[in-house]
Amino acid sequence: MLAFPLNFRNFRLHGGSSQCPYDQLSPFVYGNAGDAIQFLALQEIIKTELTQDLWGFNSFYPELISLDLKAEESVDSQDVRLIVAGYTGLFVNMFVHAYQPGSGHVRPNSCLYLGVSISGSDERGGMDGFDIALKLNLPQKLKPYGPIGCRDRATRDFLKAHGVDAYYSGCLTMGFYQRKPSPGANNTVILDLQPSFMRYLPEEIKATATKPTHCLLYRNDPAALVSSLDFFAQSRALIDYYRTKAKLIITSRIHGTLPALALGIPVIFMSDCTDQRMDMMKFLIKQYRSDENIDFEQALREAEHPYFKEVSQAVRENAIDRILGKDDRSSIRRLEQILEYDYLGQR
Repeated sequence: MLAFPLNFRNFRLHGGSSQCPYDQLSPFVYGNAGDAIQFLALQEIIKTELTQDLWGFNSFYPELISLDLKAEESVDSQDVRLIVAGYTGLFVNMFVHAYQPGSGHVRPNSCLYLGVSISGSDERGGMDGFDIALKLNLPQKLKPYGPIGCRDRATRDFLKAHGVDAYYSGCLTMGFYQRKPSPGANNTVILDLQPSFMRYLPEEIKATATKPTHCLLYRNDPAALVSSLDFFAQSRALIDYYRTKAKLIITSRIHGTLPALALGIPVIFMSDCTDQRMDMMKFLIKQYRSDENIDFEQALREAEHPYFKEVSQAVRENAIDRILGKDDRSSIRRLEQILEYDYLGQR
């Protein structure tokens, strides 16, 4: 049974230092929908290509939940093949505790890594993420699970330097299937745009655009299964909204940008973030910064990205090959070549 760990890194209390205007939702507890959207993309791939479902696996209890919100059941953890993806600032959740006995945790039968990323700095402890990884002996722990798909090249290069079979896989949110034409797709969406960019938007767009957020509130304790199900339901509703209603997305969110590219929605990415997460979009889409003199009309003309079909297909092919355990590395080589190709330079 294919499952993923119910461990979220992005719980925040009382706001924080983020530039996102929605990050001041104190005293509520909330998470980043991007953490769920990665697995919603994977679920879509698995259900389409393998006609299977993807379940969530609570590492503290031997319970599974369906992302289709249909069922909850107990299961022997030895029946679970755990798929790990995402930006892993908290190694104890994503790499260590979920797979080690003790402390009430259970151990799945095997693990598969797709699109993982070791952060250059641990956002809660103030330590360098790669130093933490070495202190936890992470490369040695990951060696049996290769090839390890990495969301950015810094993670790939770090793991390869320490003897791990690793490759550049990009993010699973690149793998959504392109949407069908929708006559109701008439809405401009401003998604969690950093405030410094608002001055570049026409007044009409600011007045008429819808403004969803990826900062989703947990109505209950964030560790509760019912809260996790609600979180995924909210995240799925966002993707469904983009798929059926959005004609343009203007955002500072990575996991608003990449799904839009995969779905075939025109998107403008405006962000002052400079960390390694930007690496996976370096050659795919222009990142506008607030200290530029942004020509919005020019950005609007360049908001369509037809080449992304090829990127999305390569992400899906690699995911299925890794799930099926294929030894042929052709999909890995193809994906790395595509992600390294300078599409921006050819436009």
